[in-house]
Amino acid sequence: MQTIDRSPSRSVAGEMTASAAAHRDMYERWLAFLGECLFTYSLTNGTPRDPCFRINARSRQAGGFTLARFTTVSGKSRLIRESHEIGLDDKDGYVVYVSMSGRLELTQFGRTHLYETHAPVMVSVGDRLIHTKLGDNDTVCFMLPREFVEQRVVRGEDLCVRPIVCQGGARRLFTDAILAFARDADSMTDDEFAGATRIVGELALLAIGGTLEATSELSSVRTSSLARVKAFIRKELGDSELTLNDIARGCNFSVRYLHVLFQDDGRTAREYLTDIRLQRARHLLETANSAATVTDISLACGFVNSSHFSTAFRRAFGLSPRDVLRGH
Repeated sequence: MQTIDRSPSRSVAGEMTASAAAHRDMYERWLAFLGECLFTYSLTNGTPRDPCFRINARSRQAGGFTLARFTTVSGKSRLIRESHEIGLDDKDGYVVYVSMSGRLELTQFGRTHLYETHAPVMVSVGDRLIHTKLGDNDTVCFMLPREFVEQRVVRGEDLCVRPIVCQGGARRLFTDAILAFARDADSMTDDEFAGATRIVGELALLAIGGTLEATSELSSVRTSSLARVKAFIRKELGDSELTLNDIARGCNFSVRYLHVLFQDDGRTAREYLTDIRLQRARHLLETANSAATVTDISLACGFVNSSHFSTAFRRAFGLSPRDVLRGH
């Protein structure tokens, strides 16, 4: 039986019955809860639906922040968030996962890492993500607005799915704080909860990135504008003919100001566009059918010269597009 508490802290809890219909229903309710309280996921094709699956989940939201905790009992499951799922909810931001028990494997931006218990990891909600749980799991999820992150760190996507930089007190302080926060959130007033989200968010960035960067009012505006440009690029990436002029026009900026914004990023606007296109190309190569060719995929991602594409791909990922297409 599955119940949903519609108080400020939403919850779902349930246990499988012997009915196959109820078995499928539990998974669908789980995915629906994720889509409503966090963001949309789908189960990857071929993921078995374990008849022993059970879940207990709870979440609370305030000011663009979401705190959730999920306890699942079942075998392995692999969730995926691709352009289809991103388009369904149009949600953006960053999420920090902390596994309290069990292990998580996350894939994003061409990086895959396995995370043991109490190891915080950040992912970008607006980009392709594969989330694999490797058995029974108890996970705290903390969703932060993109503006909150990118006003405090430069190139927030570079912090996603990385080995932990901070091995000392900051990581331990954050994991202790997020566990206490998840435990006590229901007893907080709305104002207490909203205030705590920002404090814990600062700790999360300190634990994952090892540093926070102070920003002036001017640089904060530029950082927010840069985040808007990056979101536009990710949204329009399906257009293989996307140019810097298109991007500037779509964000109501001049091309000159576009270049100014990317000075803080450490990459030019063109380099960022190339990086994102390469990430898309890798995804298409990894999921291509047997009839696909490297040339087809390079053209679909905006690379008009397949030789230049292969060189850039090998430089970015350390292997050739053909090797990825063949599944090596």
